[in-house]
Amino acid sequence: MLVYENTGLAGGKNRVQIFPSGRQGDIKIAFSSIVFAGPVGTRIVLCASPIELGWQERSWRACVIQKGSCFKLKDGRLAFRIPNLENLDEGNAVRSDPDFECSYDFAEGLDASTTWSYGRPGDLNGRVGMIRIDRVELT
Repeated sequence: MLVYENTGLAGGKNRVQIFPSGRQGDIKIAFSSIVFAGPVGTRIVLCASPIELGWQERSWRACVIQKGSCFKLKDGRLAFRIPNLENLDEGNAVRSDPDFECSYDFAEGLDASTTWSYGRPGDLNGRVGMIRIDRVELT
């Protein structure tokens, strides 16, 4: 996972590797864009809340690695780019298109959507307080 300080995958960046046994690296910046790679079915949830209790009541965005919404890295892994945490763009976008800005799908909960990116839209740029990662069964 690479996180960038500014939208458009620009500015200072931090790299974090995540393993079943833990992580290597820390996020030391307030970020507004991200590149995330992983196996098909991996879901990352960016939460405005820094605590577990009631996090779904604040802004959040879930993104799922799935075929058709991602691009392939040189090593064959699937990945997506989110150049602006508050806008919906294609999974391979480098910048948000200002002419076609729209938000990602609204969802009541984590299991309430089948699109690759959904959540509770709101202020996330520079305000991510918690990141959750899990696996989902894709149909």
